[in-house]
Amino acid sequence: MRTFHFVIRPGDADEGGYWTSLDTVDGGINTQGETLDEIIWNLSEAVACHLGLEDNEPLDEAAVQITYEVSNA
Repeated sequence: MRTFHFVIRPGDADEGGYWTSLDTVDGGINTQGETLDEIIWNLSEAVACHLGLEDNEPLDEAAVQITYEVSNA
């Protein structure tokens, strides 16, 4: 199983939202969202894109796991 672990960070006080990046994979994975729900959805799409899946092709949950934590800083 391949695991991708992200640390979700809040955006700037004046902009709001959340952002995350993972530079430990080739090419890196970066995404953002206005809400936690949106950024979690975007993480799934970003990982699918990184793995070369077609649009709307679901991740194989037996082969890919996405974990995350929310940071206060």
